[in-house]
Amino acid sequence: MTTELEKLSERIARARGPEDLFGPLHGSMDDQLVALRRAFHALCRTAHPDANGSSPTATDAIRRLTEMRDRAAGAVRAGTYGKTPSATLHTRRHTYAVLESMEPIGIADAFRCLVDDATPGLLTIARTPADNDLLRAEAGTLR
Repeated sequence: MTTELEKLSERIARARGPEDLFGPLHGSMDDQLVALRRAFHALCRTAHPDANGSSPTATDAIRRLTEMRDRAAGAVRAGTYGKTPSATLHTRRHTYAVLESMEPIGIADAFRCLVDDATPGLLTIARTPADNDLLRAEAGTLR
């Protein structure tokens, strides 16, 4: 017989992202953060170590739920929660999941993205290869 904790642990393991655990969040940013907190607490009641005899499975589930909650909260604050990437760009250093196009910035096109599947970011792509050096210099300045 499978316990509720085992079912939750399997669900966490299968989750591709926070949306798979916490579901869709609607409304303003504050409304979404409240709904996220409620969903997180509901899942934690099932996984809490005090309710599961300090089980290592429970401790691991709480740790993974907390990581997913933190990712979800960051995505809500960045306005990217629940958005499906329209494209993915792999470079030597990072992977960019493109979420939406923004207003062009001078010599480049700009896109709201997730960097390495977690950190909200801005991806700029030069419209012509000749301008790549200008973008590289700008990136160096911004670091």
